[in-house]
Amino acid sequence: MKNLLTIFAIALFFIFTACSKEVDSYQLQSTTISGITQAHKRIYFTQQGNYVPSSFAYSPGDTFVLKKGIDYTYFSMDGIHDITIINEGHVHLLNGFNLANCNHVTISGTGDANDFYGFEISGHTSGDVGIDVNGKSKNITVNNVSIHNKTYGFWVKNESNLSCDISFLYPYWYMDSISIHDNKIVNVNQEGMYLGSTDQNNDRPNPCGANNYPTRLSNISVFNNIIDSTYRGGIQLSGADKGVNSIYRNTISRCGYELNSYQGNGIVIGGNAYANIDHNTISNTLCSGIWVLGTGTTRVRHNNISNSGYLDGHTAGGMQGISFDVRPSFPFVLSNFRIKSNSIKNHTDKNDIMIYNTMQNVSGKSVSGFNTRSNLIYDNNDGKAAIYAQPGIVYAIQPN
Repeated sequence: MKNLLTIFAIALFFIFTACSKEVDSYQLQSTTISGITQAHKRIYFTQQGNYVPSSFAYSPGDTFVLKKGIDYTYFSMDGIHDITIINEGHVHLLNGFNLANCNHVTISGTGDANDFYGFEISGHTSGDVGIDVNGKSKNITVNNVSIHNKTYGFWVKNESNLSCDISFLYPYWYMDSISIHDNKIVNVNQEGMYLGSTDQNNDRPNPCGANNYPTRLSNISVFNNIIDSTYRGGIQLSGADKGVNSIYRNTISRCGYELNSYQGNGIVIGGNAYANIDHNTISNTLCSGIWVLGTGTTRVRHNNISNSGYLDGHTAGGMQGISFDVRPSFPFVLSNFRIKSNSIKNHTDKNDIMIYNTMQNVSGKSVSGFNTRSNLIYDNNDGKAAIYAQPGIVYAIQPN
């Protein structure tokens, strides 16, 4: 009887070991893990370059692991869902991550308790992007990643001429629920974060014809990131016209090394977009600290903005800490602003806050894009902010 129990215990040990082992994926073929069927397994990727198609053999809930000591060139996925990508030790990638048509995916550099940024993406190649989210992707989270010496830090968008398949385009597809937090982006040759197409009204030449509007965004959350030394803007969000869009507790500095007086803001809200912009620290931007051109209601609250128009000995005149204006939108939506309790110091314009009133042409009529109700500016610089609004702008100086 004792011998039988011993044999049974040994059998259980081997079964348990087989079911819980970490899987090495060397060739990225489904046969590599065809014998493993349980969920929540760890799949190791040990090739330098990795393309993971939707046919790859995995289960929702699995963890994809990248290992210390392998100089990864890229990690690209198409049609993958419900997985987490994590580091084991400090992991370096040259060309970063590309997520196409993925959903419920988390990239997290928290695999080493002693390394806050467990993923490092660095090394310049032409036009390169640290994190590229595109296609029919949604429900994506990226955190604790360090990106430096790239062209763009993050790219979350589709252009209208990327595909003539209208199912990718507005109003048929929204890239929804993208969360970007606790990352560090330093020294990029364009924007730190390029979120949404800037061709929101399809004004550029398009081989797919008219009325092909780029994918729009919804429920975008950008927080606790550090962005430093960008040739253009720090964070740019366009086409986010649904849900709750939030940009908060980010530290953004030294934007605009392209020395273009139209590029180099700390935070930009572009066409057909709105957001809550709260508790950010923004300094030394060639252009305005915060520049809003969107539609709907954008709230700018409790931000600390300094040295707008000043960048390492270069100066651009007429730059305020906070600027609002309007651009044509499709469909046409009026804009509102709520500007509250910001600290704005040291800029190249005499005004801390500027509300422009660029005219739009809608149905042949020239109209203002700002609503005449619900606009607020109050308690900025302890109630002493210098404010100028061009004729036609209506706002209150006390909360409702």
